Amino acid sequence: MKFEFKSKFNNFIYLLLTLLFVCTAVNVGLNFAGSGDSDLSNIAVAADQPTNTNYYWTDTEAQTKQDVDFTNYTLSGSGSKTVPYLIQSETDLAFLSWTIYNDQVYGGSDNKDTNGSINYFYSDVCFKQTTNLDLSAYYWQPIGISYTRDGTRAWRYFSGNYDGGGYTVSGVFTPAGSSNGYSYQGLFGYVRGRSSTQQASISNLGVIDSFVQGFQSVGGVVGVGYDATIRNVYNTSSVSGTSIYVGGIMGFAPSSTIINVFNIGSISGRSYVGGVTGRTVDSPNNYSTISNAYNAGIVSGNAYIGGIVGYAFSGNVANVYNIGAVSGTGNYVAGVVGKVYSNATVSNTYYGGACTLDVGIGSGSGSAIKIDSDTPVEEWAKNEEWYSADATLEDGTLIWDSAYPWDFENTWEFSLVPDYMLGYPTLQGMSLIISAETIFWTDSEVQTEFGVDFTSYTLLGSGSKTDPYLIQSETDLAFLSWTIYTGNAYNNHVSSSYYYSDIYFKQTTNLDLSAYYWQPIGIGYTRDGKSADRYFSGNYDGGGYTVSGVFTPAGLSNGYSYQGLFGYICGRTSTLQASIANLGVIDSFVQGYQYVGGVVGYASDATITNVYNTGIVSGDSWIGGVVGYTYGPISNAYNAGSVSGNSSVGGVVGSTSSSSATISNAYNAGSVSGNANVGGVVGYAGSSATVSNVYNTGIVSGSSRVGGVVGYENSYATISNAYNTGSVSGAGNYVGGVVGDTSSSTISNVYNTGSVSGRSYVGGVVGYASSSTVSNTYNTGSVSGTGNYVGGVVGYATSRSTISNAYN
Repeated sequence: MKFEFKSKFNNFIYLLLTLLFVCTAVNVGLNFAGSGDSDLSNIAVAADQPTNTNYYWTDTEAQTKQDVDFTNYTLSGSGSKTVPYLIQSETDLAFLSWTIYNDQVYGGSDNKDTNGSINYFYSDVCFKQTTNLDLSAYYWQPIGISYTRDGTRAWRYFSGNYDGGGYTVSGVFTPAGSSNGYSYQGLFGYVRGRSSTQQASISNLGVIDSFVQGFQSVGGVVGVGYDATIRNVYNTSSVSGTSIYVGGIMGFAPSSTIINVFNIGSISGRSYVGGVTGRTVDSPNNYSTISNAYNAGIVSGNAYIGGIVGYAFSGNVANVYNIGAVSGTGNYVAGVVGKVYSNATVSNTYYGGACTLDVGIGSGSGSAIKIDSDTPVEEWAKNEEWYSADATLEDGTLIWDSAYPWDFENTWEFSLVPDYMLGYPTLQGMSLIISAETIFWTDSEVQTEFGVDFTSYTLLGSGSKTDPYLIQSETDLAFLSWTIYTGNAYNNHVSSSYYYSDIYFKQTTNLDLSAYYWQPIGIGYTRDGKSADRYFSGNYDGGGYTVSGVFTPAGLSNGYSYQGLFGYICGRTSTLQASIANLGVIDSFVQGYQYVGGVVGYASDATITNVYNTGIVSGDSWIGGVVGYTYGPISNAYNAGSVSGNSSVGGVVGSTSSSSATISNAYNAGSVSGNANVGGVVGYAGSSATVSNVYNTGIVSGSSRVGGVVGYENSYATISNAYNTGSVSGAGNYVGGVVGDTSSSTISNVYNTGSVSGRSYVGGVVGYASSSTVSNTYNTGSVSGTGNYVGGVVGYATSRSTISNAYN
């Protein structure tokens, strides 16, 4: 369509009418019908957000729903050490949160100490959880605050003793926000003892199936801990912060003891990010201790990134190990500690996994040994006594100091653990928590459980277009996965690496895969990291039904790449393409290393249409809510789940780079966070890719090249008929309401109404335009930057760029 206007007023009116038409077209295009759900675009509940997104557990509406009144609520018990207050339900825990948030102490005035404007709630008071709790009904207000949600300062700390009783809390969902009102996020927000001798404590507790996010000081269990002891706790959930101090267990740990803990969730933030904690202390006089801890989750960010601690300013880090992938684009990125200050000591630590700089300590001194050919993992399991005496490598390097032995009598053990952790010690009693993760749907144990034998299994149908193979149960789908993973194609439908080319499958009911870990259909590697290109090349019709409970482990390297319901799909030729259609993935947590998507990890010569995801998706690179990486067309697709990663992270698609890659009639409503190349719809769009008729309403945050629709557009890519209404924030440069950075590409018929913030090269529509064309666009959202080149429409455009019909 060629735009020719006679006046600026007519230009603007015509643009508005055109964009309104675009919005209508996008929404209509997503209303597709199937044999199951008649309208897949109306799925309202996302796995990364509460059932009711309008309220918090502490709001009066939630109380009304639960038929309670917190102003006269009571807990069983007396709060003493021998007769603690009992937390027996979700409303009990919400009530505890409510008392602190609303400055309404429970149990009498003695349960609150005041020192100026600082209020310590429940010092020396004891609470005990008696069952597993599920908080997914509403947004969670962390227990203990330093700000109210409107950003008002309010020092109200949880200063008591909380014993989780060995139970779990799931469904902890906090909104990302963009300021201090959304800092100090976690199950507990701010835990602070009355003094170093009158400490607060959190113990015997696991946070699972949750997504904790916020601005700064964000942790899976605790946002900030001061004069606090955190013992026997773990996190398996995704944790994300748009700013600093993000950790799997605790975001910021000034003067705290963190002992006997582990994290296997994906952790992402800007700076000071760690698998256990982002930073230990803020002055040399405050000492923190982290010991008997391990991390197996992905940790990503910009600077000061560590598998265990991002920045150890002072205190001790000992008897810890990390096998999760660690990545960052800035300084001080390491397998154990990003940076060690002179007041801190690091000893008896190991690291494996993939790390950007392949070092144990990014800067500073300490003992961090890489597990490699000189110190094979197997030795951990074979020589438990190794840790009770001094041990050295052949070159004389001291590995373990007998003054700090690992205690295998009372603390550590070797037992059945997920296969990616074989050979590593786990905390006693905690291995059972994750022992189920050793079993995948493709394993023989599952076949035994269901009384089937995949070597002689059959599907109904013939596999033709008119008589497809029917997927009528979870074991049917697991069988399909098994045939490719093990190289045993059903009815010999395989040619080279291409499985089921021109073969058809159809799902006939909703499926729930939550019983076991899922092995994606189609692989690039086996789980032990060996290369094994076995593509799903067929045609899968979901029939309008859903697949729930798709759980994949984070892993640590290529063995956990190509993750999704489908891992690797690839057509036999450009004219004999693979396809996925009419399918929704819900209530799932898909995580991995690279090429991770809610529906498909990696797609080449494949068509994907009428699909959606509402589950959590997390990984390192090429991460998308629907597809991680694609070379082909995607249409009529949407994502409503949270998506987090390091680079090339998108609400719908992480990265696309091909002239045949067209993303159309798609939208994102979930939060998207990462480091570089982060977009509400597409993280990276290059090599003549086309993105059209798309929009984003989710919160988008990252460091550099962050956009409401596309993070980075490059190499003759085209974006048209698109808009963004979500807030977009970048800690670094190249941030735009629609596109963060565009080079040698075209943008037309787009607009933004969301707030946009960053450092330099920040624009309401485009942050930075190099040799690109930007036309027919407007912005009504607020735009702010702390550096140079901040514009209402475009932050900065080079001389070879063309900007026309642009309004702010």
